[in-house]
Amino acid sequence: MADQLKGSFVTKWEQGSIHLESLQAEDLQELEGYKRVQLVTVWDRPDEKVSSEQEVWVLDEKRVFLVTYDEDGTVKEADIQQSSKNQYDTD
Repeated sequence: MADQLKGSFVTKWEQGSIHLESLQAEDLQELEGYKRVQLVTVWDRPDEKVSSEQEVWVLDEKRVFLVTYDEDGTVKEADIQQSSKNQYDTD
């Protein structure tokens, strides 16, 4: 089952229909089980490393993509959150 979910996500990404800025709630669940290196391969390095278990990609001025990993670097949870303007300022 997990491989089927991963396959559909990878297929969407390969077709160019999933960009970091356009992630939807249903896409987030499919990220569970991916490895950190796979996300970096697709979307480059995160804008912020919150801890060894969390990383953030800034989507725009108001939204961030927060990923939580388990101890072996596998995505445990992914979420899009509202952020204050300077919370994850990368400049």
